[in-house]
Amino acid sequence: MPHSLIKRSRVVLPEFIARRLERDYYKDLKLGLTGKKDPRERLEAILPLVQRAAGRSVLDLGCAEGLMLQPFLANGARFVHGVDESARRIQSARRRVGSGNSRFDVVDLNFPANIRDRRIFRESYNIVLFLGIYQHLDKHVRERSLSLALSMASEWFAIRCPRPLFDGAMRLITNQGFAIEDCISGGGNGRLAICKRME
Repeated sequence: MPHSLIKRSRVVLPEFIARRLERDYYKDLKLGLTGKKDPRERLEAILPLVQRAAGRSVLDLGCAEGLMLQPFLANGARFVHGVDESARRIQSARRRVGSGNSRFDVVDLNFPANIRDRRIFRESYNIVLFLGIYQHLDKHVRERSLSLALSMASEWFAIRCPRPLFDGAMRLITNQGFAIEDCISGGGNGRLAICKRME
């Protein structure tokens, strides 16, 4: 590769990533969100977990603007925690969802040590959401980050990812003591699984 292209890619790639992180993820014009994903479609897939929210703690890894956590609070969750790598999205989540029983942090899940950081995370949560982020993690840390996320789920774990990665992720999930309770085809090429810890 010519040196000029290497030099240019080092400049353009971080700018591209920065622009992507500063856009809204969800689209809800009533809330002033101009992203691409409809939160109602996403929420429908995890309703079985929302219905189990009463008295439970919930962690959303890759929470964007926090819209998936609002229904958990409305259904009696005792604590919700959302993390995302975008500071802008976390600020939005704090404004929209922030309450005495919620917490939102900027965390890059491409660094597995962040997931083990007890200054940020509790040791365990009843429900852990890992929706639409597996494929965005660096392929060299993807399985490690998933494994650490699984270790924090004391009851339920939900994952959504593209079909080409889904089977490998499910092998790791079942090897760590979870059984698939529900598996749903998502929009496009994605699949969502709701898994229950069997240990």
